[in-house]
Amino acid sequence: MSFHVLHVFQHGATLAKERGFIVCRAADKSERRLPHEDLRAVIIAARGVTLTSNFVSSVLETNGIILHCNESYQPCGITAPLQRVVDARAYLNQVSRPKRLNDKLWQHLVCEARRSTSGACLRIGICRAAS
Repeated sequence: MSFHVLHVFQHGATLAKERGFIVCRAADKSERRLPHEDLRAVIIAARGVTLTSNFVSSVLETNGIILHCNESYQPCGITAPLQRVVDARAYLNQVSRPKRLNDKLWQHLVCEARRSTSGACLRIGICRAAS
């Protein structure tokens, strides 16, 4: 299996996934297709490109990336699958915490949020301090 990098230079193009293929439709209604299993990366260097959710999820599910470029064609952002961004062991350890610990952390988070909001309200004069 060979992997491909899709460069999108057509302004106003639409990228979608249909029946196992990545479909690129240009503004003039012309269409190109590529098997989605062969796609490793997408570089979007055009303005007004529309990405469907099926397209994005199919690229990410095959461990591909989407690179976004600005008007000067310089990379400015990346969309990557979770396994490239999050350490799986750390994620699984956080998910498997005991319920008591989760409840305690949640209570602490809510108390801190309440304290922060109260302080902000007092500073801008929306509410009065409790007597």
